[in-house]
Amino acid sequence: MATSNNPRKFSEKIALHNQKQAEETAAFEEVMKDLSITRSMDKNVIVAQLIYDTLLA
Repeated sequence: MATSNNPRKFSEKIALHNQKQAEETAAFEEVMKDLSITRSMDKNVIVAQLIYDTLLA
């Protein structure tokens, strides 16, 4: 009887692992998206500063 429960428990463990991995992947992708947006904004600020400095020169 114990061996008949093992496959179900094992498949439940796999399902929980897959769910946790999906949540961690989603969190990682959100951080990377935020980082990409921040870097893009930084580049825009640098370009704007260069244009401003050029106009004042």
